[in-house]
Order: sequence, then C-alpha cells, then structure tokens
Amino acid sequence: MKRITFILFCLWSLMDIKAQIAKWLIPPLYERIQLVNGIDAVMTDSAGVKTIWTMDGQRLISCKGELFPFKEGIALSVTQGTSRILMAYKQHGENIRIEGCNVAHNYPYYSNGKLLVQNGPYFRFVDTEGNIMEGKYTNAYPYFNGYATCDTYLNMEKHKDLCHFLIDEKGAPVSFTYQEKQIDNDDLQFISSVNDEKIGIVVVKSKVFFFNGVSKELSPVFANDNPTPNMKEQVKLTSDIEQCFLQNSDSTYILTAKYGKNDIVSIYFDLMKRPISIKRNETEHFYQRRSETKKNYNSDLKIKSEGNLVGLYWNNIGEMLPPQFDEVTTCFADKALVKLNGKFGMLKIVKDETFKLRMNKGNDIAFRHQKFETSIRADFPTFLRADKVHIEVNPQTGCDIDKTSKNYKNTENGNFVEYNCVLNIPINLPDELTTIEYPITIYYDGLRSSEIPFDVKAWHYKYFVVDVDNSQTALENGTVSFVFNINAERIASDGIYPTTVNILTDSLHYEYEKMSEIRHKCKVYSLKEGVNNIVIQILEQGCPPAAFPFEVEYYKPVARTRNKPAEKEKVTIKKKEKPIKPTNGETDGPRVIM
Repeated sequence: MKRITFILFCLWSLMDIKAQIAKWLIPPLYERIQLVNGIDAVMTDSAGVKTIWTMDGQRLISCKGELFPFKEGIALSVTQGTSRILMAYKQHGENIRIEGCNVAHNYPYYSNGKLLVQNGPYFRFVDTEGNIMEGKYTNAYPYFNGYATCDTYLNMEKHKDLCHFLIDEKGAPVSFTYQEKQIDNDDLQFISSVNDEKIGIVVVKSKVFFFNGVSKELSPVFANDNPTPNMKEQVKLTSDIEQCFLQNSDSTYILTAKYGKNDIVSIYFDLMKRPISIKRNETEHFYQRRSETKKNYNSDLKIKSEGNLVGLYWNNIGEMLPPQFDEVTTCFADKALVKLNGKFGMLKIVKDETFKLRMNKGNDIAFRHQKFETSIRADFPTFLRADKVHIEVNPQTGCDIDKTSKNYKNTENGNFVEYNCVLNIPINLPDELTTIEYPITIYYDGLRSSEIPFDVKAWHYKYFVVDVDNSQTALENGTVSFVFNINAERIASDGIYPTTVNILTDSLHYEYEKMSEIRHKCKVYSLKEGVNNIVIQILEQGCPPAAFPFEVEYYKPVARTRNKPAEKEKVTIKKKEKPIKPTNGETDGPRVIM
C-alpha cells in the first residue's frame, strides 16, 4: 500500500516551501506587545497588567504597576503615576522586595549593582538582593563607573555642617589628594558624578580640578588646553558655588569658572551630574559617552500585505501563513509579534514539526463511478489540540468534506482529525494511474494555513468487460455483423448505474442494436481492406467514457489462379491491447509531496 505523506516543511535549498505550521508561544489575548529593552524577552500589556515572557513563551513576571526597562538584568516596578517602588525583578523572574522606598532623581535603574532610592527624608542605596546599604545622605546620585557623589550632614539632627563625598563601590569615601597633600573635607565645595571617560569635577576652595577615576588623582582645570600649562592659569569660581553651578532650561547643569577677566571655562553636566563637555572660551570638547547598543534581531521572515491584512513569508520564497493578521509588528529569528482580531500574541514558525495528510488511508483511488466515498486525515504534533484543528477543501476541486463527520483524538504521541469526504471523478481522468491535486487548507488555533497542493494517485477503474461472441460473427460482401457482451464487475455496495453505449469507427457506416443489458449487436458496412478501428464506448453519467478499442482486420475475396485456389473474404475481430509503458522507477515507499 502506498502511503502518501504531505510534509509542510522542507529544506530551503531543495525547493520552495508551500506551507508551514506555526505555534502560539503567547496567545493573542493582549492589548499590546513588544520586545523588552535590556534582555531577550517579550512584554505584553493588557488591563493594566504587564507580563514578561521568555522568547519561548514562558511567563516570568506579572505586575500591575509601571514597569521600567531592564538595566543590568533588573527592572523596577512602581505604582502607576507615582515614584513609589513596588518591586524589582531579575531577568529570570526572581522578585526583589524593596519596601518603603521611592525612585530618586527619576532614575529607576540599577547602576553598578546598586539602586539609588529615597527612603523617608534620606537618599540610600539598595543592593541586588533588596538590602538597604549603610549610609544615609541628604542628596545623592546613582553610581556611575564605580563612584557615586553624595551629600550629608555631619550633624544629621540639626542639619548642620554639610559635607560632600565621592564614595567608591564599597561605600567608602574617596580621600582626595593633590601634590601629595590630603584635602580636608571642609574644603570640598562640589563633587560631580564620574563620566564614561572616568572623569569627574571637584571644586576645592573655589579651584576647579579634574578627578581621574582610575588613579583617583586630582589635576587642575586650566583656562587653556596647553601641553605645558602655566600652573597659575587654573580656573576658579568667582562666587559661591550656588551662583556658579546653575541648572539650564533643559534641566542639565553648567559650572562656570574663570581665569583673569576674559578666560572663561564652562563645564556642562547631564541630569545625573556627569560631565558632558568642557568649553574653554569658544572651544568645546565633548566627552565620550558609552552608548547602549540596541540588540538587532535577524529574521528570514518577511511581511506581505494584501488589502488590510498581512501574512508571513520565509525570505520571500514561500508563503507560510497567508494574509490574515491585522498587523505584524516585529519579526525576529523564527518568531513574529502579530495582531489577530484586535489582540496581540507571539507566533513561532516550527521548523521540525509537520502536518501529515492522508486520503483513502494512503491507498490509490480507483474511481468506479462518478463519486468515491473515502476519508481524509491529518496527523500533527501534540501542542495542537485536535478539537481546534479542522480541514477544508474547496468543493470546486471535486472534494466535498462532511464537516459533521469529524473524528479527532489527542494522544501522547500525536493528535489527529479525520473527516469523511466524497470525491467527484475528474471528467478527463484516464484509466491509468495519474495524479490528482486537491488544494487543502488547515485551520488551527485561530490560524489559517496556506493552500496546500495535496496530491493523490487515482485512475478511472473500468469495471466493464467487453467481449466479442465470435460464434455470432457474420461477413457478407464487406459487411460484418457481430455480437458483443458487456459484463459488469460489480461489488456488493454497487448500485445499478444507467449507461449509454456508443460505437466509434474510422468514418464507417454502422448500425447498432441493443439486444439486452448484456448483449449488443453491431453491423459495419463497407470495410476497407486491412485494419479497421472500432471503439465500443460505454458512458456512465458523470464519468469519463470507458473506451474499448477493437481491430477489425478484413481481407477481400481472391479469385482462383493457376497456382492458387480461390480465397473467400475473411474478417478477424480482436481487442486492441495497450502497449506496456516502461516503469518510471517509483517504489512502494512513502512519497513526499512538497
């Protein structure tokens, strides 16, 4: 028995793909969906609940608050519309409980493994386990490049004696020295954060210094950027720090210092007090900033539109899911974020799983009559529930599926659906094995496959047998009269189907007489000498004609000669056999149809 298997996935290098099975990793139930910044994950949002999923569709995190992007593998959640921290989440789904704290300076991110928070009246740092670290500050900025700038009072109760600190990763204050002399903390007027070039700005007794985050050394800021500067050209503040360190209209900061009357140095800072640039008179130098590289996802999935709907193709080679989506927002690897019926979800194109289709239990189809009753079955992976899968065939192709006959089952090894169907014999189907195509569409999990050109082997089985009764053959003056019998090889389920008998000749005149349902008589006039072709054609309603060719070989009478006796006219009627075609090398094994 030939087993016909339809495989929807094939190697790209071999031939075009005709159809493809897809799987919902995230069902289309959400109002929004997007890739997550900072980690390989997907976020859905619906009814105020944000959910983080792995790329394989596993649920990691769900929260009702506002969820900020991941940095250093951690994301912060706050009460919607406030700065109150609800929870922090690690990228693999673990929760970090942070109680009684608010986001500080609108910076809801971990930096250098620590989170700056406001805890009551103080600024404090929280580690990656949610522990509040030692140290209370009246003002502080997040850690950058191993340092954080902080302010605190030596007398916290009376808010007296404000001190400026730069603390290292362990929370210890940096001890500033210049020319091997330690600087008294009382002389520190300003300390900035450290930028990505490991440079900070420190003001000591109105003198402006660079801080080197690698060597922890101070060096003067001069009015001119000369290789051999004059030590006297170090710039200074011309007033109190409050007058020289000002906030711009865009919320950034500027520190202005001078040398003499005309040489002005302006140092610009971002919102986190990191030096952005330094401007000496009219020359400005910008510091390099480490940009966060946005991950680019590659995919061979392509989007194609048709009207208001979009579908998915594999690298523009073959259609996998025809236009049926409201929107396809992103494609990455073998996945796509799509909108279906107003809701978003995530699909995966499954490369190593297939639908397997069989018709007539894999046997070739012998059409005896106009209609052939059989079944069609689809086997598929266990992740598709059989009750959500159904098959459709365009009835104009000659296959009518009885949708009420659906039989399905879910098993550990695979699931299947099966339908009864009725096939209509193609009007030009020959009486030898040939291929018939039935374009099939599979609906599953709310998706529609592309039209699958499913091929089966079939032929017109001529269940009639036509034989000439030689005992009833008569020949006279080139006219032959013969009787032929038509017998039907019937099976138990066969009914009686009306038939019409036609005689086809090589332009010969003939008479036909139906003697009974079995016996028929034909008289053919004016036979030509040699072979005359006669075809007995039996036509059953709705079926191609069944042709039975015969050769009538006729020889005229021959008069007697001196050497030969006279010969009477003679005729021979025999079936015309079809030539045997050479084999095409097909085997009885499974046949893969792409």
